[in-house]
Amino acid sequence: MTLPTEDLHSTPDETAGTPMRPESNRQTPLFSPLVLGIALATLATACAPFRAHTPSGMAELHESRWSAYDYRATTPDGVVIAARQIRQREGGETPRAELDFWIDALELRMRTTAGYALLDESEVESADGTDGRRLEFGRDADGDTYVYEVNLFVTRRFVHVVEAGGERALFEEHRERIDEAVASYVVRR
Repeated sequence: MTLPTEDLHSTPDETAGTPMRPESNRQTPLFSPLVLGIALATLATACAPFRAHTPSGMAELHESRWSAYDYRATTPDGVVIAARQIRQREGGETPRAELDFWIDALELRMRTTAGYALLDESEVESADGTDGRRLEFGRDADGDTYVYEVNLFVTRRFVHVVEAGGERALFEEHRERIDEAVASYVVRR
């Protein structure tokens, strides 16, 4: 619902209930669409369970609301980093489990379903100090070697997945940017 404003087509009766700004006699909405948009964006950001930073040299891709990802960014040559969180619920589609469970499940799925081999595994920490694990997978396809890196952070409510991938040579060129993005990831509890 929009509040009526004084224009050529309104009569005094139509604007009688409209809040007025104290400094003028002109009737305008107390909440303009711009102010309302800023307030909603701020509220949505404050409630998001994570915060991601787009490194220089990458461009953020805006996802539709039906996307599996909450955040994605790309380099000009196609190396992509993405983040999403999966809600854990007792009795729900995604059960509550610890980090080690999700690492085992991810490794099994990547090996048996996607044809990737685990190349490396190490500890990682988000910007807010949440401990996680980094798994790097590799796969050859059509004469090229591809890298898929997954960083997992688990809280009581969410499994946070920060992933990056691309052709190995390009991935290595952008590894510093990818590491920067992962290190800047903030898990909100």
